[in-house]
Amino acid sequence: MKTYVIMTRTGEEEYLAETLRKSIGADFFVPKQKKLVKRMDSGWTEQWQVIFPAYVFVNTDDIEQLCAKLYSPQISLGYFVVGKDEEGRISTISEEEMDYIRQLTGDEISKGIKEGARIHIISGPLKGMETQIKKVDPHKKKAWIELPFLGEARMVDVPLDIVKVIKEQV
Repeated sequence: MKTYVIMTRTGEEEYLAETLRKSIGADFFVPKQKKLVKRMDSGWTEQWQVIFPAYVFVNTDDIEQLCAKLYSPQISLGYFVVGKDEEGRISTISEEEMDYIRQLTGDEISKGIKEGARIHIISGPLKGMETQIKKVDPHKKKAWIELPFLGEARMVDVPLDIVKVIKEQV
Protein backbone atom coordinates (compact mmCIF):
# COMPACT_ATOMS: atom_id res chain seq x y z
CA MET A 1 0.00 0.00 0.00
CA LYS A 2 1.09 3.53 -0.70
CA THR A 3 0.57 6.58 1.50
CA TYR A 4 -0.99 9.74 0.07
CA VAL A 5 -1.85 13.09 1.62
CA ILE A 6 -5.18 14.91 1.46
CA MET A 7 -5.33 18.61 2.27
CA THR A 8 -8.26 20.04 4.20
CA ARG A 9 -8.98 23.09 6.34
CA THR A 10 -7.00 23.38 9.57
CA GLY A 11 -9.00 21.91 12.43
CA GLU A 12 -11.05 19.60 10.18
CA GLU A 13 -8.49 16.79 9.94
CA GLU A 14 -10.32 14.36 12.27
CA TYR A 15 -13.70 15.16 10.73
CA LEU A 16 -12.43 14.46 7.21
CA ALA A 17 -10.60 11.28 8.26
CA GLU A 18 -13.72 9.91 10.01
CA THR A 19 -16.07 10.91 7.16
CA LEU A 20 -13.86 9.26 4.56
CA ARG A 21 -13.26 6.21 6.75
CA LYS A 22 -17.04 5.65 6.93
CA SER A 23 -17.79 6.36 3.25
CA ILE A 24 -14.73 4.88 1.55
CA GLY A 25 -13.37 2.46 4.12
CA ALA A 26 -9.68 3.13 3.46
CA ASP A 27 -7.07 3.55 6.19
CA PHE A 28 -7.08 7.29 7.02
CA PHE A 29 -5.01 8.75 9.84
CA VAL A 30 -3.97 12.08 11.32
CA PRO A 31 -0.47 11.99 12.89
CA LYS A 32 -0.55 13.45 16.41
CA GLN A 33 1.79 13.91 19.33
CA LYS A 34 1.49 15.13 22.89
CA LYS A 35 2.60 18.68 23.61
CA LEU A 36 3.06 20.66 26.80
CA VAL A 37 0.79 23.65 27.37
CA LYS A 38 1.23 26.15 30.20
CA ARG A 39 -1.87 26.84 32.25
CA MET A 40 -1.92 29.82 34.60
CA ASP A 41 -3.69 27.94 37.38
CA SER A 42 -2.26 24.42 37.10
CA GLY A 43 1.22 24.67 35.55
CA TRP A 44 2.10 22.50 32.56
CA THR A 45 -0.48 20.10 31.12
CA GLU A 46 -0.36 17.72 28.17
CA GLN A 47 -2.59 18.03 25.08
CA TRP A 48 -2.70 16.26 21.73
CA GLN A 49 -1.44 18.25 18.75
CA VAL A 50 -1.74 17.50 15.04
CA ILE A 51 1.79 17.30 13.61
CA PHE A 52 0.80 18.47 10.11
CA PRO A 53 -2.21 20.81 10.44
CA ALA A 54 -4.62 20.65 7.46
CA TYR A 55 -3.34 17.23 6.26
CA VAL A 56 -4.90 13.77 6.43
CA PHE A 57 -2.89 10.69 5.43
CA VAL A 58 -4.36 7.67 3.67
CA ASN A 59 -2.99 4.22 2.86
CA THR A 60 -4.44 2.82 -0.35
CA ASP A 61 -3.54 0.90 -3.49
CA ASP A 62 -6.34 2.48 -5.54
CA ILE A 63 -5.81 6.23 -5.65
CA GLU A 64 -8.14 6.62 -8.64
CA GLN A 65 -11.09 5.23 -6.65
CA LEU A 66 -10.16 7.44 -3.70
CA CYS A 67 -10.05 10.56 -5.91
CA ALA A 68 -13.37 9.68 -7.55
CA LYS A 69 -15.06 9.42 -4.14
CA LEU A 70 -13.19 12.38 -2.67
CA TYR A 71 -14.36 14.70 -5.43
CA SER A 72 -17.93 13.35 -5.49
CA PRO A 73 -20.76 15.68 -4.39
CA GLN A 74 -21.62 13.36 -1.47
CA ILE A 75 -18.34 14.07 0.37
CA SER A 76 -17.69 17.80 0.22
CA LEU A 77 -15.86 20.48 -1.67
CA GLY A 78 -12.52 21.88 -0.65
CA TYR A 79 -10.49 18.68 -0.21
CA PHE A 80 -7.77 17.58 -2.59
CA VAL A 81 -4.95 15.09 -2.82
CA VAL A 82 -1.60 16.85 -2.46
CA GLY A 83 1.52 16.46 -4.57
CA LYS A 84 2.22 15.65 -8.20
CA ASP A 85 5.40 14.30 -9.74
CA GLU A 86 7.07 15.45 -12.97
CA GLU A 87 4.65 13.43 -15.14
CA GLY A 88 1.59 14.84 -13.36
CA ARG A 89 0.88 11.66 -11.34
CA ILE A 90 -0.19 11.97 -7.73
CA SER A 91 2.90 11.52 -5.59
CA THR A 92 3.17 9.35 -2.50
CA ILE A 93 4.87 9.88 0.84
CA SER A 94 8.20 8.05 0.76
CA GLU A 95 9.02 5.38 3.32
CA GLU A 96 11.78 7.64 4.71
CA GLU A 97 9.25 10.44 5.26
CA MET A 98 6.80 8.01 6.89
CA ASP A 99 9.56 6.74 9.20
CA TYR A 100 10.08 10.29 10.51
CA ILE A 101 6.34 10.79 10.97
CA ARG A 102 5.94 7.44 12.78
CA GLN A 103 8.87 8.32 15.04
CA LEU A 104 7.21 11.59 16.12
CA THR A 105 3.70 10.23 16.75
CA GLY A 106 2.77 9.00 20.16
CA ASP A 107 2.45 10.17 23.71
CA GLU A 108 6.10 10.43 24.77
CA ILE A 109 7.58 13.91 25.13
CA SER A 110 11.29 14.30 24.40
CA LYS A 111 13.60 15.38 27.19
CA GLY A 112 16.92 17.08 26.60
CA ILE A 113 19.92 18.81 28.10
CA LYS A 114 21.06 22.17 26.81
CA GLU A 115 24.83 22.60 26.92
CA GLY A 116 25.70 26.05 25.64
CA ALA A 117 24.18 26.23 22.17
CA ARG A 118 23.99 22.43 21.77
CA ILE A 119 21.03 20.21 22.62
CA HIS A 120 21.46 16.59 23.72
CA ILE A 121 18.26 14.54 23.61
CA ILE A 122 18.26 11.98 26.42
CA SER A 123 14.86 10.36 25.76
CA GLY A 124 11.80 10.52 23.55
CA PRO A 125 11.05 10.60 19.83
CA LEU A 126 13.70 13.25 19.07
CA LYS A 127 16.53 11.00 20.28
CA GLY A 128 18.97 10.67 17.39
CA MET A 129 17.44 13.64 15.54
CA GLU A 130 19.57 16.36 17.18
CA THR A 131 21.00 17.50 13.83
CA GLN A 132 17.49 18.28 12.56
CA ILE A 133 16.66 20.62 15.46
CA LYS A 134 16.77 24.15 14.06
CA LYS A 135 15.40 26.18 16.98
CA VAL A 136 14.56 25.61 20.64
CA ASP A 137 12.32 27.62 22.98
CA PRO A 138 12.87 26.21 26.48
CA HIS A 139 10.25 28.52 28.01
CA LYS A 140 7.51 27.14 25.74
CA LYS A 141 9.01 23.62 25.94
CA LYS A 142 9.12 23.45 22.17
CA ALA A 143 11.61 22.75 19.39
CA TRP A 144 11.40 23.18 15.63
CA ILE A 145 12.81 20.46 13.45
CA GLU A 146 13.20 20.21 9.70
CA LEU A 147 11.58 17.14 8.14
CA PRO A 148 11.19 15.96 4.57
CA PHE A 149 7.52 16.12 3.54
CA LEU A 150 6.39 15.45 -0.04
CA GLY A 151 9.93 16.01 -1.25
CA GLU A 152 10.38 19.38 0.46
CA ALA A 153 11.87 20.45 3.79
CA ARG A 154 9.14 21.39 6.27
CA MET A 155 9.55 23.00 9.70
CA VAL A 156 7.52 21.20 12.36
CA ASP A 157 7.19 22.19 16.01
CA VAL A 158 7.54 19.37 18.50
CA PRO A 159 7.46 19.22 22.30
CA LEU A 160 10.86 19.27 24.02
CA ASP A 161 11.35 19.51 27.76
CA ILE A 162 14.82 20.85 28.64
CA VAL A 163 15.47 19.18 32.00
CA LYS A 164 18.96 20.58 32.58
CA VAL A 165 20.97 23.57 31.37
CA ILE A 166 24.76 23.48 31.47
CA LYS A 167 26.39 26.84 30.86
CA GLU A 168 29.55 26.88 28.78
CA GLN A 169 32.62 27.75 30.77
CA VAL A 170 34.68 30.58 29.40
